[in-house]
Amino acid sequence: MNQQYEDIYGNVFSIDKELSSGGQGIVYKTKEPNVLLKIEWDPQTQNINLDTEDNKKFDEIRLLPIPQNTNITLPQSILKDCVGYSMRMLDEMISFEEAFRYGNEDYRNAWLEEFGDSNPDFVRGFGNYISTGGKRRRIAAFLNVAGVLSVIHTRGLVYCDLSDKNMYISNAQDKNVVWMIDVDNINYITVTSKRDGIFSPGYVAPEVLRGKGNTFYSDIFSFAIALFWNLTCQHPFVGPQLEEKLDEEDFLSETEETFACGCDVEWIRDDENDENYSDTPVPYELLVGEKLHNCFKKTFSRTGRHKRLTRPTMMEWCEALAFEMDHSIKCKKCEMEYIPMIHKDCPWCDEKNKYVSFSYNTNDDNGAEQNYIHEVSSDIKVPLRLVKGFSVSEINETLFEVTVIKGEIIIENFNNHFDFERKQDGVYQKIFGKCVLDEDAQIRVTDRTTGKKYLVDYALKG
Repeated sequence: MNQQYEDIYGNVFSIDKELSSGGQGIVYKTKEPNVLLKIEWDPQTQNINLDTEDNKKFDEIRLLPIPQNTNITLPQSILKDCVGYSMRMLDEMISFEEAFRYGNEDYRNAWLEEFGDSNPDFVRGFGNYISTGGKRRRIAAFLNVAGVLSVIHTRGLVYCDLSDKNMYISNAQDKNVVWMIDVDNINYITVTSKRDGIFSPGYVAPEVLRGKGNTFYSDIFSFAIALFWNLTCQHPFVGPQLEEKLDEEDFLSETEETFACGCDVEWIRDDENDENYSDTPVPYELLVGEKLHNCFKKTFSRTGRHKRLTRPTMMEWCEALAFEMDHSIKCKKCEMEYIPMIHKDCPWCDEKNKYVSFSYNTNDDNGAEQNYIHEVSSDIKVPLRLVKGFSVSEINETLFEVTVIKGEIIIENFNNHFDFERKQDGVYQKIFGKCVLDEDAQIRVTDRTTGKKYLVDYALKG
């Protein structure tokens, strides 16, 4: 493999290290800041594709209707002497595979220390899960991916080849910026549905294995596999029923997980048929709320696998993930997350936890209430969706920030599209800069553009 590659503009890129490889090519980090190279090759012979006529497809990708603020690394410049391109990505990012599967297995907190050496596999497994960000970081990461996929799907585009290797997240755990790389196959559904299906091993929809092309629905299936796998540490179809099928096979031409995707088995958490039932390494019921479970069920059940139109849209996944994100708190002792509306105390370690709760009653015909809760901490970002409802374009937008220090509740860093007032002695007083709240309070939020007012109730609970 060459160490340097030149693009059609005369820029020379020096290879630093390999980031990922797959059936269609290999992605390298270069010595240039924030620049990656994607080079096509034959994975069997490892011969690089030198037919530069094939580079025309990358110019076509750059003309697709993908909004500029969408976190997808489009081809920036075409390589001169082989098939490939350069692309830009934020520095200090790692693949989901690295971010969520390879943490610190020796990590121990107060909860894990209580087990001593009596259950080393349990301690190692949870140490790895917690040190890679636990449930919250995984949900935040996949919420952002769901947002990207929702944007391109609404424009008639299919991503095609989704896996842990081509989704990237900030290396720093206090940041959840996500980018998707390796867009060689993205195109209109009218194109992708008629060509041979493309997939990464273990992340494939059954219809693609049966020879169909890629669609929105195969993207959704691959996304659901990746989310389930990272959240529960187990593939959704690898269970005891699969083992029986594998025993009947003399030789597998694909990975076990790929075989499972197309095999006639149930998914491992099927409510109606437990033949392939398998306990996930991290207890499923404590990780997956009702809305998210229903999305998995609609995707992985026999109906979802064979009638792709019944699978949840990416917008449905977005809303389920946002709900899970907004209703879970992290325990101060074990650092695992749980939903306090279901479990009063932490179901992992029985610890009592204080948390802040914000609620907004929509006052519409349904009388719906939108909520956001978070454990007491010094950095709480209340999302804009608390009052405005979910929007893909505003996934990471903040309404205001909250800090709880020594029992004092401070709100600050207000969204500048709104005016804020707090209710004190029955009178609303405008908030400037920052404000200390009582334990139970109400905040009036006024949209400066529309004049619409939102009454947000606040409480310290637990």
